[in-house]
Amino acid sequence: MLDRSELNVIYESSSSGGSAKARKSRHSAITSTKISITHSRTGITVSGEVERGHYTRKQMQLAVAKIEVELLKKLERAISTKNKRK
Repeated sequence: MLDRSELNVIYESSSSGGSAKARKSRHSAITSTKISITHSRTGITVSGEVERGHYTRKQMQLAVAKIEVELLKKLERAISTKNKRK
């Protein structure tokens, strides 16, 4: 299990269209989120992205949570592989 204090998580969100334009609903907005997690002791970084699309706030939260779980597993594997090589 990774120590959360050794992780640096960066979120980059983007959106287009939607409520900023007159007479268009938020539903028409296209959004995506990129996530990068770096393990400070080893310097290993993993990243992933929620694909561009139409999401409600709840759908985006669930998608981000799913990607985070996948990235943490990937990071644990990368760290254990690096430690085995030593």
